[in-house]
Amino acid sequence: MSDTVPTPSDPLMFCSFCGKNRDQVRWLISGGNVYLCNDCLDACNEIAAERNREDLIAEWRKQIVTALEGANLPPLLFDNLRKLIEVTSLAK
Repeated sequence: MSDTVPTPSDPLMFCSFCGKNRDQVRWLISGGNVYLCNDCLDACNEIAAERNREDLIAEWRKQIVTALEGANLPPLLFDNLRKLIEVTSLAK
């Protein structure tokens, strides 16, 4: 196995994550000896967006519960609303 780094004109360039070669993707980003194709970058962006969405939902839930705590609601109503907030997710 050779330790040489492929050059942009090298037909052996391939994505380090999915293994697709440069002819199977629109483009490759290189960083050192690692290559990332547009498909894998799109997948990474989708994962990051979903995690950011989950974090945002968790923060909104905390803010809603805090607001309800300050609303001086009857305990049963407060408990039911809090439970509803915990089990309900926002639509995508």
